[in-house]
Amino acid sequence: MIRYALLLFVTLAIAGAAVAQDTGPRATASPGAVVFREPAYDLPHIYADTDLELVREIGREVAKDRLGQIIFLSRVGRGTLFQAFGLLLPSTFGDDIEVREEGYTSSELNRMFNNLSADVRALLLEYTKGVNDTIEEVYAGTRAKPVEVALLQLLGLGDDLFGNATNISDQVDPFYLAPGGADPARPNAGSQFTPELVMSIAVLQVRSFGSASFGEVSRLNELNSLLDKFGATGAEIWDDRNFLNDPLAPVTVPDATTPGFGGALASRPQTDLPALVSTLPGSGYTALEIDQPTGHREEFARSIGAWPAMGSYSWQIDGDRSDTGNPWVGGFPQTGIQTPSIMHFVEIRSAEGASNRIEARGMAFAGAPAILIGETDSVAWTSTTAQLKVNDFFLDEVVLENADAIHYNDEGSSAPMSRRTELIKATDGSSTAVTVWRTHERAGNGGSRTVSSFQADVGGTADSGTLTSLTDTGAFSAGFAGGYVAIIEGTGVGQIRPVLSSTSDTLTLDGGDAWTAAPDSTSEYVAVTSGNDIVVTSRDRVFWMEESTAAEGFSLYQRAEDVLDIRAASRIIPSTHNFLSADNQTFNGIGTDLGSGIGNTGFFSSGFSRIRQGVSPTDTRLPLDGTVASELVVVSGTVGSATVGTLTDAGNFMSADYSPPAVNFRLDNPTLQGSEYIVTITGGDGYKQTRRIASNTDDALTLEEDWGVTPSAGDLYEVYEIVAMPEAINPSQGYTANWNNKAATADDGRLFGRQQRDIFILERLAADSNWTRDEQRQLNKDVAGLDGKGKFGRYLIPRLREAVVGVGNGGNGAVDTVLEALEAHDAAPFFGRGFIDPVSATTIEGEVTFLNALISRLSSD
Repeated sequence: MIRYALLLFVTLAIAGAAVAQDTGPRATASPGAVVFREPAYDLPHIYADTDLELVREIGREVAKDRLGQIIFLSRVGRGTLFQAFGLLLPSTFGDDIEVREEGYTSSELNRMFNNLSADVRALLLEYTKGVNDTIEEVYAGTRAKPVEVALLQLLGLGDDLFGNATNISDQVDPFYLAPGGADPARPNAGSQFTPELVMSIAVLQVRSFGSASFGEVSRLNELNSLLDKFGATGAEIWDDRNFLNDPLAPVTVPDATTPGFGGALASRPQTDLPALVSTLPGSGYTALEIDQPTGHREEFARSIGAWPAMGSYSWQIDGDRSDTGNPWVGGFPQTGIQTPSIMHFVEIRSAEGASNRIEARGMAFAGAPAILIGETDSVAWTSTTAQLKVNDFFLDEVVLENADAIHYNDEGSSAPMSRRTELIKATDGSSTAVTVWRTHERAGNGGSRTVSSFQADVGGTADSGTLTSLTDTGAFSAGFAGGYVAIIEGTGVGQIRPVLSSTSDTLTLDGGDAWTAAPDSTSEYVAVTSGNDIVVTSRDRVFWMEESTAAEGFSLYQRAEDVLDIRAASRIIPSTHNFLSADNQTFNGIGTDLGSGIGNTGFFSSGFSRIRQGVSPTDTRLPLDGTVASELVVVSGTVGSATVGTLTDAGNFMSADYSPPAVNFRLDNPTLQGSEYIVTITGGDGYKQTRRIASNTDDALTLEEDWGVTPSAGDLYEVYEIVAMPEAINPSQGYTANWNNKAATADDGRLFGRQQRDIFILERLAADSNWTRDEQRQLNKDVAGLDGKGKFGRYLIPRLREAVVGVGNGGNGAVDTVLEALEAHDAAPFFGRGFIDPVSATTIEGEVTFLNALISRLSSD
């Protein structure tokens, strides 16, 4: 906190008059565009003749309000914080390493951009031009200079505001044009904000609130610990602790038996967990906690308003249950207090097209020309964080050999691990090389699984080395003779050698196995004793290199005319999100027409959640074995030919049916998960694109959505089975609610129990069939400060009473006394807002309490 305060102080001191009131003229709107700003709050309303003119003006207006925030978001997303903040915050070096290890190269980010449809690419490029227009005004002196720009110029980074002016991975950003004349249209500032940065912001946003897993690596660590301590009983404890599906857990569409209590947990096929664990590579090692490193980066990014986390609640109400006859949608994103907010209001309208025009108003993210939560003239929508599993973890076994390139067992065959060098830039222009590892390389794609850790008996940084030794004082024992040592970072990176002998301090190699490059004090290594394996933990994201596709799906909402348009856009998105929506159209014939109310409602949960294949698929709570054929793949092959909407591989889909279930299948069959199928281009010209399959013949697949780039003959592909999309169009109940709870009854969702916060919303909606605006506002006030799972005793206390009635108190009268006290105090939790004190970072419940405490602090400070 002190360091952040120091940073703020220094920033304000150096900027001085540069951040004074903006007295310069407003930029002229793009030809064909008109901008109105509300006098009270200066909120932009943008109107244009064409889509291109509209998005360029959006870029201009957002940059006027939030240029500093766009810079921060770009640097957080691209991993260039250290260049700007390293002098004051050396820890940002580690933050940048994390981004580079889990993220993309410049060429990959630009491939993501190129994989979008031509229309979307044109719009995004025009948006970046608009942001650059405003930067040009700042550099020309016609617009007041934001403090962030002043700071970066003072640090000598005026020509590198976003950290993309030089090659930090595999190329210089191809759209970057330096100040000083490289861009004739912007001679002072150049074109520094680029599609590559828009892609990096999309990656940050999607991964922050659209990336769910079961934490398989952590679950394996738990299971190993319990097995070590309790034997077979430990597996039973672990199974109870990590249940996946309680069929009575509350879901978005209310059910007569959901929520409720009294039933058993969903039965699952019995798995011999000890036997399964014993087959996994390096099963006895404790793997790195995958999500732990994100903590510091998130903390810092939040402090500068550049972390798009979201944990929202929402509900929708059919027009038949409304006092006006119109449907209601309530969307309440919980993103914390940030100044400026990472979200901003905008109204955008284009006159282009006869239908599905851009005509929307609502909440947009800085750095992207799309409204995330809002309304058009005929449909409203909102979003919450969802829980479909879209990440899978693999354990890959390193090949133990004498080599200068580390190989691993890739589904039964030896393959080189993908390795590249990333450069972490410092403010003075110097750079530090960082090694980034991946697995699962196909057809030169650079690898699609990011390596999170190397697991071994020991690992660390060498003190010194020679051509036949590696020394790390106190790290070893005599047991490493006959084992292996690999260098994974620093001098000698990529080398792996057998160990001839060892002491407590030094591993010695045979002269014939000498290092090609002797290790030194920069060399990071892992080593195993004889008979043990070096194992790599890697993450396989179903949306790998397709965060841009998710962003494209989001951008379609602002063109929607009804809930079916919302559904179509949701089905494009590979990451996991919930969408609740309502329109003012006539009944669309799907679901239940409740009567005289207007409009349709729709709930949709996006995400490609892959289903493990086989007669006896392994437990989804544990990592997959990378040494065998992937359980995720239904069929794979080589593209014979393709069109914009098809893929052909003669005879490879024989007797298969990849068509999706009917609309509302999940609503009509709540106990069935159903399945759909997707096809992914895993290598070649069409890499990396994924589409839902609409239908197939023995020879060809027809897609729901066209390719952005048509695959070429010879490209590689894989087909996956995924969970059918949870959805509910016009449910008979007339209302739905979501607060990051399980979407549908049949879905797995780790630790979704029977008590969830959304119960409070569902109960209130069920009790009122004449919903009013005041009730809409009051419910938001009531639940805004509700923490945890809400009323914890809702089912526990009746269960305790049931047990006492059944078996008595065991002769202990205190049991009755305590139970009666619990029943007497089994009330709803405190309703009302919880306020976060920005100074002490503590939470205070209740508006009056918070304000009184704040006034007291202000008077005493």
